[in-house]
Parts: sequence; C-alpha cells; structure tokens
Amino acid sequence: MQVNLTFRKIEPTDGIKQHLRTRLDKVEKLVDRLVDAHIILSVEKGGRHVCEVTVHGPKVTFFAKDRSNDLYASIDLAMHALEKQLKKFKERLKSHKLYYKTKMARLAVARSLFDVERLSKERKA
Repeated sequence: MQVNLTFRKIEPTDGIKQHLRTRLDKVEKLVDRLVDAHIILSVEKGGRHVCEVTVHGPKVTFFAKDRSNDLYASIDLAMHALEKQLKKFKERLKSHKLYYKTKMARLAVARSLFDVERLSKERKA
C-alpha cells in the first residue's frame, strides 16, 4: 500500500512516522486490497492537533478525522475510527456474501423441486 504523509505546521519526525506505520499495519491486516492511504497531520489555532486519514480501495474510500491536544492521541483516535469503519465494511461484505450464497442455494433447491414435479407430472400423463 502506498502511503502519502502531509505535515502542516508540524515538523516530521521519525517517531511520528514510525507510529503512523505501526497503526497502518493494523489497518492493512483488516482489509487485503487497500490501494493507498493519505494522512494529513496539522495543528489548529489553540494547539489542537488534527489527524485526517483517507484510505482508498477498489471502488471504496474510507475517511476518518479526529482532533486532540496530543498528536499521538489524535492519530490513535483517527485510526481507531478507521478500523471501526473497515470492520463494519468487512462484516457487511460477509453478510451479503452469505445471503447471496443461501439465496442461490434456495433457488437451486427450488429449481430441482420444480424439475422433479414436472418430471413426475409427465410420467403420470
């Protein structure tokens, strides 16, 4: 996954980059086919730190933003929100696949019953 980091009014340090990398590794484990991520770290007036995370996958985009007085806390909160979104998305995909599989199984059973009934009617006639 390609990662783009943008620092606004903040000096990039190795500690911040390492913290972001470890948090993104957790996110990557949730969904396999993520294409890229864009992370924006900035400071607002009053010293509040903002972390914005945008993750792109095939045909989907996830976004999380959080503010805090501590930069690392805002990173953790935004990543936690992103993880929740990805888990919810993954569960939704699983439930839709399960629904589709059971629907197709019911249709197959119904078709086989229909064919059996038609065959039995033809035999009687």
